[in-house]
Amino acid sequence: MAIRTYGPQSRGMVVCTLVLLGVLGVYSAVYDAPAWTWLVWSLLAIASALLVATDRGI
Repeated sequence: MAIRTYGPQSRGMVVCTLVLLGVLGVYSAVYDAPAWTWLVWSLLAIASALLVATDRGI
């Protein structure tokens, strides 16, 4: 059984999503985050999940 590897675009999107989630989490802990910031993160997370799910790997 081969280990599945993902392409650089998928890895980049996952890293970007995790970094944004971390920044948004810290921001929300310090300030009152507007609802649109969570909407943007949710859309990015969905796009990342779709990209990873459809990535055929390298």
